[in-house]
Amino acid sequence: MTKSINKEEFPAYIKQQIEKGNAILFLGSGFSFGAMCPNGNTPPSGEQLRDELCDEYLDGEMKDKPLTTVANYAKNESSRRVVEQFIKDRLIHLVPQSYHCAISNFKWHSIFTTNYDLVLENAYSGNQQRQQQLSPILSDEQSFSEIIKDKENVPYFKLHGCITDINSQNPLILTTEEYAKYEKNRIKLFRHLRESARDRPIIFIGYSISDPNINSILFDLTDSNIERQMYVTVDPGLNIYDMRMWSSHRIHPIKATLEEFVEFLESEIDTRKYDLLTAYDEREHAVYKYIPQDIKITNDAIEYINTEFKFIHSEMKVTGVSPKDFYRGLDKGWGGIHQGLDVERKVCNRIISASIDLIDEKKPTVILLKGFAGSGKTIVLKRYSWSMAFDFDEPVFYLNKGGVLRVDLIMEILGAFNRRVILVIDDVLHSSSEFVELMNAIKSTNLNVLIIVSARNNEWNQDVNECDELIDNTFELGKLSVKVIPTLVQKLTKYKCFEDSVLNSYTESELVTHFEEKLDKLLLVALHEVTSGKTFEEIIVDEFKRIVPAQAKIIYKDICTLNRLDVPVRAGLISRVSGVKIEDFNRNFLAPLEHVVTVFMDYYSRDYAYSSRHPYIAEIVFNYTIESQEEKYEQIMRLASKMNLDYTSDNEAFRQIIAGKKLANMFTDKSYAMGIYQIFEDIGADLSHINHQKAMFELHHMNGNLNSALQFIAEAKSHSEYGDTNKAIKHTEGTILRRIAKIEKNTLLKNKYRENAKVIFRELMSGKPKDSRSHVGYLRALLNELDDMKDIVESVVEDEVIIDTVKQAQSTISKALQLFPSDPHVLQVEAELEGFLQNFDKAKDLIEKAYSINSENSYVAIRHARNLVKSGDTESALKILSNTLSKQPNNMAINFEIAKILIQKNDDGLLPQIETYLKRSFAKFDGNYLAQLWYARHQYLYGDHSKAYEIFSHLKVARVSSSVKNNEKGMVLDSSGAPKIYSGYIKQDHGNFYFIYSNELRDTVFAHQDDFNDCIDDDNLMNKNVSFQLVFTMKGPKAKFIDFI
Repeated sequence: MTKSINKEEFPAYIKQQIEKGNAILFLGSGFSFGAMCPNGNTPPSGEQLRDELCDEYLDGEMKDKPLTTVANYAKNESSRRVVEQFIKDRLIHLVPQSYHCAISNFKWHSIFTTNYDLVLENAYSGNQQRQQQLSPILSDEQSFSEIIKDKENVPYFKLHGCITDINSQNPLILTTEEYAKYEKNRIKLFRHLRESARDRPIIFIGYSISDPNINSILFDLTDSNIERQMYVTVDPGLNIYDMRMWSSHRIHPIKATLEEFVEFLESEIDTRKYDLLTAYDEREHAVYKYIPQDIKITNDAIEYINTEFKFIHSEMKVTGVSPKDFYRGLDKGWGGIHQGLDVERKVCNRIISASIDLIDEKKPTVILLKGFAGSGKTIVLKRYSWSMAFDFDEPVFYLNKGGVLRVDLIMEILGAFNRRVILVIDDVLHSSSEFVELMNAIKSTNLNVLIIVSARNNEWNQDVNECDELIDNTFELGKLSVKVIPTLVQKLTKYKCFEDSVLNSYTESELVTHFEEKLDKLLLVALHEVTSGKTFEEIIVDEFKRIVPAQAKIIYKDICTLNRLDVPVRAGLISRVSGVKIEDFNRNFLAPLEHVVTVFMDYYSRDYAYSSRHPYIAEIVFNYTIESQEEKYEQIMRLASKMNLDYTSDNEAFRQIIAGKKLANMFTDKSYAMGIYQIFEDIGADLSHINHQKAMFELHHMNGNLNSALQFIAEAKSHSEYGDTNKAIKHTEGTILRRIAKIEKNTLLKNKYRENAKVIFRELMSGKPKDSRSHVGYLRALLNELDDMKDIVESVVEDEVIIDTVKQAQSTISKALQLFPSDPHVLQVEAELEGFLQNFDKAKDLIEKAYSINSENSYVAIRHARNLVKSGDTESALKILSNTLSKQPNNMAINFEIAKILIQKNDDGLLPQIETYLKRSFAKFDGNYLAQLWYARHQYLYGDHSKAYEIFSHLKVARVSSSVKNNEKGMVLDSSGAPKIYSGYIKQDHGNFYFIYSNELRDTVFAHQDDFNDCIDDDNLMNKNVSFQLVFTMKGPKAKFIDFI
């Protein structure tokens, strides 16, 4: 049956791509030929369907017209949905033949079709031996990124719709005229086809590629100017002239039926190559050294280990790296670690020590390594992984760059071990949702797992993040120790890193001194500057200028333009932008860029990706080689026009590129920013998000128009799936209204805008806000209101308004600080309110007057008391608060205010009273975190340590940001009011943090390396005597201003 297909003439390249799972199928109506109706009848052909439509809707007329014309007539006589239902009824129950099902025996990159039926869906579901899971994509609303993230899925793009979806906003495309009308919600589907078609071979089955409609779907297949792969067309109706013509256009013709073609594939394609394990005995894999003999893990798990979830072991293959490249920040795997090019980092040793201490733990433990960008976190994690695997024979898995945390496979792997396993995850916040899911799964089974993760300081601390509460121990990567500089200089000298530098003539001691002067900079920057004698910016720009040929320089600039946003840059995107096919890029441009670009597989997009050595370097290339605003605009537009936002990396880049505040800072000419927004609209980006960022742009631009911003917000809400309830959009709307009110001259309009802003902020405050922004927005509206009252003529009504506004502000601050203790934004607004009241005598008089009228209002009482404290009349303040408290004995805010005043007195005789007031200032484990912190401090210093630590353990896991938890309060004072000095010795040394035991405190106190007054160069601080002062955070007592004694 396969005689019509000559295997010698079948393109070897196409065969190779099918075996790799890289080929694309494009299925036309001919693919469904042979499928049967349940009653054994054959389904209607195109002509038969036309005739049935004519009989049903056109009184049997017009059978000489084409199907597209008849479909139009039928819809006009009835309706679109009626006609679509008729077609659905005729196609819904088609049963595939065995050769249809056999298509699923092979792996495909993706499948596209213009068919509406379910023949392929039924073929896949009916084949238990299928290689992939078919995942139909019918519209732009579906999450393509989630589909391709799972390697088991093959995306199935139904370009003309599906009979399962006829009542949606994505109707069947029955005629050519309907392309423009109904393609709107399928923009991304067609873009996927056009992009994939340039970089991968397409096999057309059951589709006449001479059909002129192919141009509207794809592009002109006969256009020799379009760079693309070789294609194949399978068609039993090809004649000799067809075959000659298509062959001349790099389309290999195969005159065969689908059945014949599938039989040919089954005889020629080695599907065993899809399975990476068939080349050797499964138990020969290195991972089985640690797995009991009676346990076997699946092929999918082994493939995951071989590709994304690297198993670190003594026999692993390592590709070497040029020492010069390594010291310039080019990370190409494990070569630098294997060659010993790195230097000892104390924090690495401390994490190893902590890991050894935890070896008998039977529960999962998570250790976080924090550090600034460019400080060397990745190298530390790799050295740690290497040491634990090679020196301590621990099973270690390292998530590769571009790898996906696949929870089901990781759990299978972990479950195969009967001992502790170590997982290492760099830059964990980029996979935060998967990490949380993984930890939930691990905790539910209580597996013995040690997980080491890393994150950048600024990203970890900026807001509440869902990973924070999962951390058991934290280490911080600081500056390079002075002690290792001589070793590093020796290595740099050994590998001739100074030979092209003005420093080449320096002695070793001079080089060490020169390096020490750079220690205040990031390690990445210091290494560059030390080895070249130039500034970091000069080095990077000179490096860029030396790249040849010119096109390689352009490609590097394209990569940096996106990689500065800390996202991988897809090879497919660079291919589209540059017009260079991926294989040509690899052949012609990788060599010129090998010292500045890293290539890796991004498993989120199933595509190779490029990155510069570091986003910081990419930022320099973008800013220093693209100087004018116009050039930056043109550069961004070039890339944006070719992006496919269904890919995770492209979508993340899009969101960062259009950030309104960033564009406001980048462009003084507003038209550039609006052009960028427009190009993303044109490629089908989220209109709600675009309009929101347009509003942000107008809000922050030096020449921004607040009325335009308000219009953009209205557009954003109209396009949002959450409508008027999108919290981010609502917050921006409130900010715009507040800003408009601030500059509005008309009093009525000013009050209207401000009141609308306040309504929005109150609404946002009423839920469960994750941060203080809505409270701060509301407070700023109140402060603006108070500023406007300064010049108002005095009257009773206006006095009441001022008092009411101050009360609202004080109440909001108190509630905000309960939810977000020590939040810097709330404290800033509180300071502004204090400044206003101190400089506005009328306000102080009115508060006193208000208190005399209504002494039961707690917020008026607190504000009046604070004014008295500032004037030095503490006793009167306490009297006022006690009077109000007598009428509201359970008022927590008043109790806390009295406690704070008594604490400031620094009188040990008041300790019992302070304890009473603090205890009444919160309910057990409620949201009054600040009051709980002070009560825990009191118990620690003067009461019961166990009670203190019970509260600290609760505060430690509170849903607030790390920066809030680490905020220091309550410096302990001696009887003279000076900071009290404690003494002790270092009992535990963890590298960048320590525990000091104090006999006076009868406890060990946490101490961070940054809190030592002198630089720490000693590798062993155990048992060293120290003096220190004592403060408190939500995590417990902490030593400050530490000196060695």
